[in-house]
Amino acid sequence: MERKISTALNEFYKVYGIMIVLLFLPFAGLPFFNPFGMRFSPLLLGIILLNMIFVFDLWRMKEIELTDAGLIVTDRFFFNQKTVFVPFEQIDAVESKFRWLSSRNRISVKFTEATALGMDITFISKGFTRTAHNEVYEELTRAVSRHKNDKRLDAAARQLKN
Repeated sequence: MERKISTALNEFYKVYGIMIVLLFLPFAGLPFFNPFGMRFSPLLLGIILLNMIFVFDLWRMKEIELTDAGLIVTDRFFFNQKTVFVPFEQIDAVESKFRWLSSRNRISVKFTEATALGMDITFISKGFTRTAHNEVYEELTRAVSRHKNDKRLDAAARQLKN
């Protein structure tokens, strides 16, 4: 059974990021060239810089599907896509993080060994409410801990047989 636990807006956030960067360039040069005879707005520059902080923060987000055996992690951008399967035994920790200048529905997963996408991944959980975020976080934590407990019980049963 596969179930998507990350938001479907990841690609939108990345495209939004490109648009903000492209819009930043003309406004950054506007005080030097002043082609329209307008005064440059520091408030507009501040808004664009704040959006760029959000963009660079959201750029690393991945799409996650939860399966019975592990996670399917996808890093997608337009026509480029990299998909990696990570079994539960390679998952070291699952953390729910809150940052002041970022999405509050953020979950970080750390691995025991490096994958093609790095040692850890971050994703925005499905649903925009805190309750939906907590449900996804608890489901992922239960799945990882259940798998680790099953592995410990299997190892203990093998030791008793020997």
